Amino acid sequence: MFEAQYLIGDRSVYSPWMSRGGDKLIITVDVMQLSSGTLTVEPLTKNSEDTDDGAAVTGTALSITAASTTATSSSTFSGLEELIRYKFSWNATASSDYVLFRMLSPVWFDTVNAGT
Repeated sequence: MFEAQYLIGDRSVYSPWMSRGGDKLIITVDVMQLSSGTLTVEPLTKNSEDTDDGAAVTGTALSITAASTTATSSSTFSGLEELIRYKFSWNATASSDYVLFRMLSPVWFDTVNAGT
């Protein structure tokens, strides 16, 4: 979904809003290069009539550091409203620290309730 994005220095950036595709969401970030620091990816949600920046989605934010054993991380989220976007936070230890990452396409699915 987002190919080869660099973040340099300590910063946070947001993706564009996208329409929800289901009740639940699985997101995956793939880090290709990481100098030093921590990349955190957090989905935010809101309804189309809301004017705020969105609220955090229920689930565990993705977090990858230079000491991580894997460069790919996935997490499942629920409590989605009409629109979703990602907040990418890069907590660098120096102004020259960088991360090169990509977001894979989101996986949407609906909650299924078994009959009683």
